Amino acid sequence: DASLAMVLIAWAGVVVTFLIGRKVGMTQGTALGAALLLGLGSPWFAYARSYYSEPPIGLALALALYAFEADRLVPAALAVGAALWLKAPFALVGAGFVLELIWVRRFRDAIVMSSVVGACGLALMSFNYWLARTFVISGFGLLIAGDFHSLYDTLLDPGHGLLIFAPWTVLALFPLGYALFREPSHSSLLRRMALPIALYLVLLVIDDRGPGASYGPRYWIPFMPWFAIAAVETMRTSSLGRRIIYSPLLAVSIAIAITGALCYPDVFALPPSAAWRTLF
Repeated sequence: DASLAMVLIAWAGVVVTFLIGRKVGMTQGTALGAALLLGLGSPWFAYARSYYSEPPIGLALALALYAFEADRLVPAALAVGAALWLKAPFALVGAGFVLELIWVRRFRDAIVMSSVVGACGLALMSFNYWLARTFVISGFGLLIAGDFHSLYDTLLDPGHGLLIFAPWTVLALFPLGYALFREPSHSSLLRRMALPIALYLVLLVIDDRGPGASYGPRYWIPFMPWFAIAAVETMRTSSLGRRIIYSPLLAVSIAIAITGALCYPDVFALPPSAAWRTLF
């Protein structure tokens, strides 16, 4: 039953990714491409077979982005609340949304969103205290990294690197980084995604623990729907020549995702080539 639930959650994440694409003005075909990129070209595919909490968190964040783009701030904040109930650090997504609202001078909306997200956090802490007489329940404390090796680990490590298991995400990361440093008046889809992702990346860089025994970039799975939208948006606005150059990234990512899903969970903490060797 749990396995079926995870498959349905992963499928729902693909559907919501399609809906986000349509909400932000993509054609039906382009939005479908973003959904297929998530479902068949990323580790999201393998995690549909998992029992980790990352796919449910990813679905919650996808719903949050959809509601935020529709300017429905209370549902967006509640979706962020659902994500932080599963893992408290995803409150950073709410912080990113609030900062974006402040920078575009929507102060009243920022108060509304911060209040709802804060109430969700307070509810979680109250439940924790009732359950275990502590406000925060965590299996591990934050272990501060002494250098920047965590940045390499989370992006390029052979066993867990985001760019290793989903090379197409480079089409999302660089545009998101560019959008982050644009003037606040240039609010856009990419900028609204960039702030929460930047805050989350900072957390991963200062955390020295890493994703542990898992397949691929587990900590990035919740943001895979966002990355799919950002990458397809980059492809959509690029010239034909650039699209041709980008195409091999998509093809390699699909090959990695399918073989990884077929071999899951026997390839924990192993590079993508391990799945290919297993199958061929």
